[in-house]
Amino acid sequence: LHLSPFPPTKPNDVVILSRRPNRFTGQQLLFCVVSKEGVPLPPMSRLNRRDSINLFSKLTLRRVWNGLKVLASYHISRWTGKPVQWGYPVSISFEPTTSCNLRCPECPSGLRAFTRPTGMLQRDFFRETIDQLHKELLYLVFYFQGEPYLNPSFLDMVQYAGSKKIYTATSTNAHYLTDDNAKRTIESG
Repeated sequence: LHLSPFPPTKPNDVVILSRRPNRFTGQQLLFCVVSKEGVPLPPMSRLNRRDSINLFSKLTLRRVWNGLKVLASYHISRWTGKPVQWGYPVSISFEPTTSCNLRCPECPSGLRAFTRPTGMLQRDFFRETIDQLHKELLYLVFYFQGEPYLNPSFLDMVQYAGSKKIYTATSTNAHYLTDDNAKRTIESG
């Protein structure tokens, strides 16, 4: 994978399509991958049909009812000006680890500048929480500021959430995404 200026010259180059302001670095780069024929591929579509079908397949009557209760409590709270809370969370986020292998200058994890304890998410705590919430929980994000693949139990946790029919998502810097890890990630849910 090589970064190259536009227009691309070699297949599999990553080209810079545009630069936009960014509050951390002053600019944000929009990248595009080049096909084997040397043609820039369009950015991914905003709607991934397979992924949407996967998300909707996780819906149950109980989860829909829970979502409606949460939505109704929000609107009643706005209307009355008083806090009303019905239902359980529709979505939660777990941070598999606060550790990271990179030192990105805009990230507290990369700068090693956390004001909170660092470490790995314990599998038992994760399982207890999922066991309590899985009937109402639809969406689970495995990410905040650390690199998820540094937690040795990460893919086991993804698999456990998948076994409870919870849609999972994560973000990674891809340094640990080998062919084997990519396959295990897909198979785990």
